[in-house]
Amino acid sequence: SDMYPAARLTLGISYLASYLRQHHVARVELMDCQLGANVADVVEQVRRTHPDILGVSVNFGQFDLMEQLLDSIYDPTQVSEPPIVILGNILPAMCFREILKVYPKVVICRKEGELALADLIKYGRDRSRWGQVPGIYYCNEQGRLITTPPRYLPMEDLPPPALDTVAELFDRDGVITAEFSRGCQYNQCSFCPRSHKGGQWRTVPVASMLQQWEVFAQVFQHFRRIPHVFLADEDFV
Repeated sequence: SDMYPAARLTLGISYLASYLRQHHVARVELMDCQLGANVADVVEQVRRTHPDILGVSVNFGQFDLMEQLLDSIYDPTQVSEPPIVILGNILPAMCFREILKVYPKVVICRKEGELALADLIKYGRDRSRWGQVPGIYYCNEQGRLITTPPRYLPMEDLPPPALDTVAELFDRDGVITAEFSRGCQYNQCSFCPRSHKGGQWRTVPVASMLQQWEVFAQVFQHFRRIPHVFLADEDFV
């Protein structure tokens, strides 16, 4: 919460949850640390619910929180049977070697997460089949770093983001964010850390945009909020 002036709908985990639910491949629960949850809360939830997979989105400035979480998850005195941990977002994609050197059991998503996470759910703990999961870094059973080629989700297959956190978001005077495209047609700027989003710009179809706007309109009406949406597209124009 100290990274942003206001809490916002976290699109990364929200799109992942929505995609997995749409295809009925997993039961998904979201915890957003913008909204008061901390590392201890996440660890307690893992102890209580015994998830098969724990997905963690790690942004800039959160390396120390990631270390605290992973140290706890892999501490047998705290979690007797740790789940498969898959890390995503900017920081793991950039620092995959450093992370896998210390935490060789984790999986790191190097590109988009929907297809990678769906396949990881399908193959489970069978590390010998992780080579079929698109767009990840991991260490194989011999400890060798493996990189798999990415596959990109057709944008017409992207559902509206999950809205699990909206009530709490509005309680904290947070904001709705939307993103109607992915990637960048330039992908050359030296200051930009988002190469993991791909070098090809893709946009959702107009019908999908309208569907998402309709969902947002219903949300604002339900919570009696003035409609206000922040757009997060890398290439807005």
